[in-house]
Amino acid sequence: MELVLDTAAASGARAHIVHVSSANVLPMLADAKRAGVAVTAETCPHYLTFTAEAIPDGGTEFAACPPVRDAANRDRLWDGLLDGTLDMVVSDHSPCSPKLKADGDFGRAFGGVSSLQVGPSAV
Repeated sequence: MELVLDTAAASGARAHIVHVSSANVLPMLADAKRAGVAVTAETCPHYLTFTAEAIPDGGTEFAACPPVRDAANRDRLWDGLLDGTLDMVVSDHSPCSPKLKADGDFGRAFGGVSSLQVGPSAV
């Protein structure tokens, strides 16, 4: 993300960061915005509602890229949304057949959460 923000700052171009799942990038985003860089960023419902601790072993229906992280990270994402560091929540709806979820093998499971029907109400 640093390269994208530096390029946007140097060129004056707008940038949009998709699928923010790690709260560790929030300070960098906030600093860029304060410096006047034309950047927006989004997160997804599954990063705001699920936690890695609550995903059962083999729960590949939660397989996403980037991955769902821990509760502390989720709480920081909510803070970033509330303070304007994150600009929006987008669906990132990624439907697939149950067969593509690889029967509990995260290494082979299709990445994506079928969530269009529940995302808005979950958030």
